[in-house]
This record gives sequence, structure tokens and C-alpha cells, in this order.
Amino acid sequence: MTDCKYGTDTGERWAGRCQCHKIECRCPPRLRQLTDKVIRSPVDFHTQTVPGDDSFVYVRGKFCCREKCAYFTPNLSPGT
Repeated sequence: MTDCKYGTDTGERWAGRCQCHKIECRCPPRLRQLTDKVIRSPVDFHTQTVPGDDSFVYVRGKFCCREKCAYFTPNLSPGT
């Protein structure tokens, strides 16, 4: 599971030789930027849109972290 409050690990592998999982990202600023075709962060290059669904995108798990993602928002829930 990701430490970002907008990310959920799907458990599915990213395509190709990558060992990463697909992270379901529901971050509103990221979704707006991608809709507007704006690249704000290097992690946007590691993002896949989901055909027919604009409520989330998939992000390559390796890039769903505070160090690499400009949209990272910590999960501040107790016990996480």
C-alpha cells in the first residue's frame, strides 16, 4: 500500500519488465493537470489514463513517493 492518501495499490503489475505495481491515483490536482495536458512532475510520464474512467489514473508504484511525486499527499490517518 502507498503512503499517499490518494493512492491505492492495485496489486497488478505494471507492464513490461517492470516489477512495480499499478497504483490507483485519485489526486484531484493530478487529474486536472493530465486533463489539461500539463506535465507538472516527472512522475506524470509514468502515469496511464484509464479508458472510459476519468476519476483515477494508474501510476507506476516506484514513482508514488514523496521524493518523486509533486502531488504526493501523506496519509495522515491514525495507525498508518
